Amino acid sequence: MKRWTVLLSVWATAAAYGGDVAVTVYNGAFACVREARELDLRQGENAMRLTDMSGQLEPDSVILRETGDEAFGVEILEQRYVNAPLTQDLMLRELEGREVRFRVDEKDGTAHEETGTLLRGPRREAGPIVQMADGVRFGLPGQPLFDGVDATAFLTPSLEWRLWSDKAGTVPVEVAYLTRGLSWEATYNLVAPEDGGDEFSFSGWVGIKNDSGKDYPDAAIKLIAGDVAKLATAPLAWGGGMDPPECDIDMALPEERAFDEFHLYTLPRRSTLKSGELKQIEFLCAEGVKGEREYVYEPLRHWRGRHGDWNRRAGLNDEK
Repeated sequence: MKRWTVLLSVWATAAAYGGDVAVTVYNGAFACVREARELDLRQGENAMRLTDMSGQLEPDSVILRETGDEAFGVEILEQRYVNAPLTQDLMLRELEGREVRFRVDEKDGTAHEETGTLLRGPRREAGPIVQMADGVRFGLPGQPLFDGVDATAFLTPSLEWRLWSDKAGTVPVEVAYLTRGLSWEATYNLVAPEDGGDEFSFSGWVGIKNDSGKDYPDAAIKLIAGDVAKLATAPLAWGGGMDPPECDIDMALPEERAFDEFHLYTLPRRSTLKSGELKQIEFLCAEGVKGEREYVYEPLRHWRGRHGDWNRRAGLNDEK
């Protein structure tokens, strides 16, 4: 894969090391991510690749700032966001016109190797074409075998930068960006006693869904309640000047801060948000919460569902 090496090795001139991660998740299925990194730079122009970025990153939101005491004068000259990680189809397209080895499995469980010339790699609009010893095949004769993967190939979504630095050295920086694919919601559970009493158990959970295509290890997490540019009710806000119920176990509650029509909640402990998972974090619990039971008799519910709600109070009796 010499051609691949020539194209990409220029970006392997410096290393970027990951560090502290902070994630602020909004109601609108997006988040602001801040990552601490260290860049090894030489004086002048540098080629830099930041790997393991979000698969739904918004490139025009990227901000780079130095966080160390010593100023290096780091500036982004050019930026390219690459969200086409290495796949089998991509590797095959790079090998067009060359011989490729294939593993062919037999029905009896054995396998043998065949070699063919890849005339055309897989395309969205058409499949591969392989010249074999017995003729041309429209499709792969077996599992393609590769001699190796270039160390500079794109294995995860990445940012490529051309950076300017006034001097050489290791520079601590913060990379901030917006990404889609992260969302959160609050859910509540109320458990009634079996004996018909009036003391209930109450708990609340924060559910954070991560579909961004990236893991956020040991992240400091904040949640924003309220729709951007639109007045909204904060799902976690305690109204009426009431304090949240006290929990019998020793558990730190999220720290709340209100600004404008939004509420910001800082979770008391760090947590890892893995790609594709729903992480649930308990943020309140209480035992012995006083409540009243109310029974509703609604015999015409099915009638109203079929024929329209012509009389909302018909058949209701909630006095007992």
